[in-house]
Amino acid sequence: MSLIEAFYNFLTIAFGVIAGTLLTWIISYFMAKRMLPELLRSLSKNPEIMNAMQILKAKSNVKYKSIKIENVNNDCGAAQIFLDVGKCNGCLKCVEICPFGVFEAEAGKVAISNPKNCHLCLACENQCPTGAISI
Repeated sequence: MSLIEAFYNFLTIAFGVIAGTLLTWIISYFMAKRMLPELLRSLSKNPEIMNAMQILKAKSNVKYKSIKIENVNNDCGAAQIFLDVGKCNGCLKCVEICPFGVFEAEAGKVAISNPKNCHLCLACENQCPTGAISI
């Protein structure tokens, strides 16, 4: 095998690996974008899962001094989004992490702009460093 053939084989394998990886990422992104809301909807309608979440919250001994922003009724069930403006430090992690665009940044502060888009994924609640958000 000559040096040119070896180089050609190396390029073929490298291109195949890169193309396969990119294709896998693209397929995963679009499948997750389509299937994640379906999965979250089905989980939020399961009474056993909702009951388990409520039990875990009750056992956490965390008391929320919150302001009720809005009662959300969507096809995922009913959610209440609580935002404690006293705890909110304006880091905007909720704006960045929310896959459904529920939050918006207004003059360095968080606002709940699209509460009906909430799919109860709890990403905002889990990522909030100060515990200002509660679903």
